[in-house]
This record gives sequence, C-alpha cells and structure tokens, in this order.
Amino acid sequence: MQLSLDLRVPRAEPSADRLASVQPATNEATQTTESAEPSAPSSRELEHRRRQLTLELRMHLGTNVALVLHTNRQSMLSAERTRLGFLVRAHRIFAAAPADVIVAIARLLDANDRVAANIIDRYIDACSDTIAAHARPSQIQARGAFYDLQRIFDELNARYFSGAVNSRITWGRAGKARRRRSIKLGSYHASERLIRIHPALDQAYVPSFFIAFVVFHEMLHEQLGTSERSHDGRRCVHPPEFRALEARFPQAAEALQWEHDNLNRLLRYKGP
Repeated sequence: MQLSLDLRVPRAEPSADRLASVQPATNEATQTTESAEPSAPSSRELEHRRRQLTLELRMHLGTNVALVLHTNRQSMLSAERTRLGFLVRAHRIFAAAPADVIVAIARLLDANDRVAANIIDRYIDACSDTIAAHARPSQIQARGAFYDLQRIFDELNARYFSGAVNSRITWGRAGKARRRRSIKLGSYHASERLIRIHPALDQAYVPSFFIAFVVFHEMLHEQLGTSERSHDGRRCVHPPEFRALEARFPQAAEALQWEHDNLNRLLRYKGP
C-alpha cells in the first residue's frame, strides 16, 4: 500500500499547482500551529533528532517506523506502509518539529486525518525560508520533443502580461511509472521563480492551446501569489480574482473541456 502525502510550501514560498485529479475535493478543518522556524542543525544533531523522531513516531503508531530525512521540496512528506510497518521520507525541517506536529504526522499516517494534514501544512508554511535555503538550483529544459515552453511563455508574456512575468520555465520529470489517480500538470515555485510543466503534455496529441492555458495559469500565480486566505483561515490558492483572470484566456472553456475528456489518457503517461 502506497500512501503519498504531498504537502507543499505556501507563500512566501508557494508551490502553486494545477492539479488534475479523478478524486473529489475534500473539505479540511482548520487548526493553527504556532511554531518558530527551526534553525539548521549539525549533522550529528540531525542524526540524533532523526532517531528521536523515529522513536516518537513508533510510540504514537504502535508499529515499526523507518525514517529518512531529505531536502527534496517536491515531496515534503511521504510514506509507504509495508508488512514491517512504515517507511517514512520527510524533509529535514521535521527534525525540529514540535510535539503537536509529530502527533499530526502519526495521525495522518494512521488514519489520513485531514485536520492533521492542515497542522502539517501550516508548519511547512512557517518553515518556508529554511526550505528555500536547502533547495538545489533546478536544471532548465524548456525545449521538448514536440513543444518549446520558452516560446509559449514568451508569447503569453508579451500578449497578456506586458512582459512583466520574470519566471523561468522548464519541463518537469515524470517520476516513477505507477498507476496515477492525479497528475500535477503545472506548478509555480516562488523561491526559484520557476514554472514546471508535466512532461505528459509534451506529446503530439496534446493541443498547443491546452499547454498555453496551463502555462498561463502558472504565470498568473507569479503575478497574484498565493497568500490570500479565506474567511475560515485556509489558504486560498485560487481566489475569485485569479479565476476571473484565468477565464479571460480566449480558449479557457475549450481547454478545461479538453482536460476533462483526456484526463485518463494523461494519467496513463509513463514517460518517453
């Protein structure tokens, strides 16, 4: 059983994504975690804390836990349930997580608790600067087998943004081939000023207007950010202003219909 937890960094370090999914949206309860951002530990301290965190998770879950700490921002927290227990991969910010966050991790792993997910999300938010400091520079590959993202970006920037969008753009990686229930078609990472587009869109059957729509969507994230929050305190990645601007894209309705009609085909993408 594979449990994938994808908790990303909101502004000031947003990863604003266009996510196509076959799963219905769920409402998450809101709970605030007040936590000071942790300072970077030494290697010895990090290993000591990893062992402590492993023991605490074992205690809360009542089963064996193997824990790996990393600096990969693309998957802040993920876990695989095996016959021996849990294999957990977590960003190293969790080495300094307070008790309520550790309990939340256990609740999320054990029962997919959405309140717990919200606590973890807010902790990641509080650690945004630390996460950015650990980031490695991304390699840029804008030219694909069928589409040149830089040319699409430049045309959109000139036509709709008066050249004001300063992001870089690149094709992303497909990741391990597996049965998907969702696919992140595009994302914007503010710390790097970087737009990533899923390589599943670099195929002959994908119309250019759809790729342009996804790129346009991510360019709006750079212009508008993701800091606005709704009345119930949750982060609002796509506020009404965003949706209104997105709808001005000439082929927005056609693009959304194409996505709906071809989602299953995109989900089956296995890479070149």
